[in-house]
Amino acid sequence: MEIDEMKKRKKSVLLLLIIYSLVCMEILGIWVEYTGQVSPAGDYQPGVTYACLYLRDLSAGAVEPPFIFRLGSQDPADNTEQLSTGWESEEQEETEKAEMETEDPPSDTENAEETAPLDPLEQVSVFQPVSEDYFNDALFIGDSRTAGLSQYGNLDQADFAAEVGLTIFHLFDKKFLEVDNSRKKETIEDLLEQKQYKKIYLMVGINELGTGDEERFQKAYREAIEKIETLQPNAIIFVQGLMHVTDKKSKQEKFINNEHINIRNMGLAQLADGKRVFYLDINPLYDDENGCLNPAFTGDGVHLKAQYYGAWREYLMTYGIIKEDNTNEKPEES
Repeated sequence: MEIDEMKKRKKSVLLLLIIYSLVCMEILGIWVEYTGQVSPAGDYQPGVTYACLYLRDLSAGAVEPPFIFRLGSQDPADNTEQLSTGWESEEQEETEKAEMETEDPPSDTENAEETAPLDPLEQVSVFQPVSEDYFNDALFIGDSRTAGLSQYGNLDQADFAAEVGLTIFHLFDKKFLEVDNSRKKETIEDLLEQKQYKKIYLMVGINELGTGDEERFQKAYREAIEKIETLQPNAIIFVQGLMHVTDKKSKQEKFINNEHINIRNMGLAQLADGKRVFYLDINPLYDDENGCLNPAFTGDGVHLKAQYYGAWREYLMTYGIIKEDNTNEKPEES
């Protein structure tokens, strides 16, 4: 009798473990389906199917983990497989319309400032080719597209802080960075307070296309730039325009389409002052004749295949900014 009772208990425990595992897999599957990490065949699939496909691709290095933070001194994983993380969207925030910022009227001291010596960071600069050493003191901030650049762009000397689903609205308050295998998660603001950089590259915005409007987006971006300038007084800031999606993806999506992307990019370009903030647009590298992401360069219509991130790096090396006070920066030798 005791043996039978023990067998029943073991069966009960095993059944509970199976049920618990299925529930966890279903929850994971719901998240994977929501963020578009994988796309199984068929109109409807249970969450467990999404979870299994995601774990398979994750183990193969075909999809990104929820966040990436890599210091330049660390060696990236040697992985040449296609980056196939799907477009990740954040929950729709309340869409109250933000008030437009009003520009301060010109002051009477502007003419006097013209005769005063300018700080090197305040001088108007032009783009020029640079060497790979240029990125020794650079930080890249962004979402899954920047995560792909971290993995496949051969920018080992730079630091990366990238998370799937990162938005401009929660750029500084989201705790996702794990430094030196520490269990304590930190924010990008924490990182910027701890370490000084000379160049900061910023690309976020694809996840915000369904949230708010252009005015609110541009206002949040402007405030983020101002905060970075305060925390990093010696840094040059590169605002990178949003990469287009394919024509097929653009026609399928209500918000994630190239019309909205172009409107947002026009607003981002207006934030550049040619002194400390510069606008970069990588779309000409990857666009087809219709101004859409070339399907040959992507597997999901949104993210680049692994082998095409190198062109992004080459573009950045062509459009460098060198300031007189930055001794670490060297022009590319001809």
